[in-house]
Amino acid sequence: LSFHLELMIEAAEQAFPGKKVVGARNVQAHRWVTVERPAITLETTGRTFECNDSPVHLEVRRTDEKAELVAEADLLLANDFSEAPAPADIELKATRKKPIPADRFYPYSLFHGPAMQCVSSLNKLGENGAVASLRVPTSELPARPVLTDATGQMAGLWAASLLEKNFVIFPVAIDAIDFYAP
Repeated sequence: LSFHLELMIEAAEQAFPGKKVVGARNVQAHRWVTVERPAITLETTGRTFECNDSPVHLEVRRTDEKAELVAEADLLLANDFSEAPAPADIELKATRKKPIPADRFYPYSLFHGPAMQCVSSLNKLGENGAVASLRVPTSELPARPVLTDATGQMAGLWAASLLEKNFVIFPVAIDAIDFYAP
């Protein structure tokens, strides 16, 4: 989902030079794209390319005979990024000790390779969420989709820590996300 969102962000910023994507709403994955042989081609298109106060709706589709809708989102554009707010103080319910030690995150609970390993520690764990420390791995990948993916990694670690079975989860939607830097 994070790299589909990045495709849409890059397309919007190319379509509107000088504008920056500062947020996304209603991000939805419809189909997983796997590495296939032969390779597949994805196309990013916008249904309403008006850059004013309204969001720009973008879609990612396969261009082969399937022509499936892969992902879509409403992107918010602005001339510049806003200043980041102070981190929210999250009140976790039924706080628990973290049962998964940091050295067991990868590859035991998560499948991500070194370029995508962002969660360095689970700081707090509760029934309604988790607080973690993240880092941007040194790699050639852009930081924004890597850090966006890290939120899904946190959710996966949260589920693996609290659920006894069926804890493999994949995010398919993001209600809202705001960006304060590229």
